[in-house]
Amino acid sequence: MFETERLLISKAKRQDCELLTAIQNSWDDQESMTGENGATVEYFITGLTEGHIPPSGRKENYHLLAIRFKTSNEIIGVLEIYEGYPNEKTLWLGQLVINKNSRCQGFGQEVVAGMKNWSMKNGFDTMKIGVYLKNILALKFWSKNGFDKIISISGDLEYGKDKITVITLESKL
Repeated sequence: MFETERLLISKAKRQDCELLTAIQNSWDDQESMTGENGATVEYFITGLTEGHIPPSGRKENYHLLAIRFKTSNEIIGVLEIYEGYPNEKTLWLGQLVINKNSRCQGFGQEVVAGMKNWSMKNGFDTMKIGVYLKNILALKFWSKNGFDKIISISGDLEYGKDKITVITLESKL
């Protein structure tokens, strides 16, 4: 799909699914924020075979991507995107997770900058992502990377341990 100074971002393959699962599950407090126990290999296999698509979506617009070091080809992250949701000029980011051991080294920012360049070259004018309200680090990360407009707030309207709320953020390109 695209590359950055240090990274290659390309379509994931079946043999990547176990490692992508481990990377997703390196997000320590995932359950407390999402209400889910973590990712499974089946989640990623389904992504490859069927896609995780929105209502009336098309599989060919969904991409499960592996983030790799250029120098060693080691996978350090997972990225899910959907082209053309909720409209044809918007790139929807399903998730971006960098392996715990590779965090705080600028890789996430590098991926976002590369995604923005790729998006503009491919005719998109907006990028959106849904972020869990309880995920303060992610909200800070996305805001710092230009996702500074709140589009919607959905889910539980009360805050609590078992409550899940998602904030949709937007970045104009």
